Amino acid sequence: MFDDKFENRLRGHARKLFGQAKEPPSGHRARFEQRLKEFVVEQDVPGHKKMFGSMAQTKNTDEAYQSGMVISLKKRFITTVAAAAILAVFIFLLNPFTEKRQGSELADVRNYYNMKLEEQTDATRQLIQQMDEAHREVLLANVEYIENEPIPDLQIPDDEYIILIASVYTNKIETLRNIQKVIRENI
Repeated sequence: MFDDKFENRLRGHARKLFGQAKEPPSGHRARFEQRLKEFVVEQDVPGHKKMFGSMAQTKNTDEAYQSGMVISLKKRFITTVAAAAILAVFIFLLNPFTEKRQGSELADVRNYYNMKLEEQTDATRQLIQQMDEAHREVLLANVEYIENEPIPDLQIPDDEYIILIASVYTNKIETLRNIQKVIRENI
């Protein structure tokens, strides 16, 4: 095999290479295999076991390879966990800011439409004061009901809830304007 030919050539030229008779210095093979494994792990060379044959199957090299793989997997795992932690921090830190901003938008919309409703309610009440007493109490009760009718409290996203608030207040304001129109026509 490839390893036998290589080893035979090494033994044949041992004197020229190592200055000894037939064997390389003691521990040479183990140090070579260890350095080779470290190089392979650092370079992440695919298919290195095929390339190096039986050298990769020795006990020392398998342990070195496995420890290198474990270290490599640990590094990848730690990197992944760190990236996930950073991402989670950004999501959780930025999320309350967006909720506060959306909450303030919701309050702004509610305040705007509440102000518009108050204007129309006051205008309608002033017109009702000009009506005769027989119809005045019924109309004031209707205006009071329209003004105090609650907005449904639903579990929907803020954007959709803003649309709901706008439509409810718009309907109330339109109803009050229609009452004002009817009163003006009958005065």
